Amino acid sequence: MEQDWHARGDQAQTERMKDWLESQNFVIGFWMDRLAEKGEVGLLSRLADHRQNLVGLMGELENKPA
Repeated sequence: MEQDWHARGDQAQTERMKDWLESQNFVIGFWMDRLAEKGEVGLLSRLADHRQNLVGLMGELENKPA
């Protein structure tokens, strides 16, 4: 499978980055839920900002020409 990634070049790199960003978004969502349960507003706000940045990056990758 790794050879396939290398053969596809930049497109594969973009797909790997999208996958990584999506996984990070999921993890942040998990921790945001835990922080909300505990009422940790300050940390929740910081993670929400970070999550918004990740979503923006995912949008940029989706709009990137192939």
